Amino acid sequence: MKKDSKRYYLSTFIMAFAFIFILTIISHAGGGYLISGSITFEGIWADTFQIFLYKDKTFIVGNYVLDIIAIFVFPLFFVIIFWLIDFLTRKLKSKKRKAEEEEREKYDDFINGVSREMNATDKFNIEDYRHFRENEKFQECLKKLYSIYKDGETPNVNYALLERKFNKNSKEKEAIDFLIDYTKKKREEIENSNTPEEKEEKNE
Repeated sequence: MKKDSKRYYLSTFIMAFAFIFILTIISHAGGGYLISGSITFEGIWADTFQIFLYKDKTFIVGNYVLDIIAIFVFPLFFVIIFWLIDFLTRKLKSKKRKAEEEEREKYDDFINGVSREMNATDKFNIEDYRHFRENEKFQECLKKLYSIYKDGETPNVNYALLERKFNKNSKEKEAIDFLIDYTKKKREEIENSNTPEEKEEKNE
């Protein structure tokens, strides 16, 4: 049963109603009240909420009324709380999913740009591309280049570290050197497009 279905909330209400009803019966069987045992009525309120059944006994209407209201209000309150929790959870998940999708699209755009630039050089053939895709270290370097492109260099993610990832004269080394130059150019475009306020905020 889906949490956002009417049946789910109806079931929640019924179970809460049964639970509160049982507690009320137990409380009254013991001579007390569910939520109003500590309530006392004085002055005009005592006259309002008391009905004298016979000479030495008093029936306090107010306490029973409050308990009857509680039998219906408490379950409704629980349903509202559960609905709010489910609603906020869905909103957060939706927001997170949307952010992940946007980030994935941006990464795909970066990779497509990388592919176009590499194809334009005619330095790499189909076999090279297949090898790059299967090479986990190379794919990890691409992700780090994207991180630099998006947020700039950090002590743990920078061009110098990536340049030392592959052996000299290897196709991976040649490709990474080319992609570092590409990323530098793209990063400069981003920095030049930032306003002075944005640059100052990043520096802080």
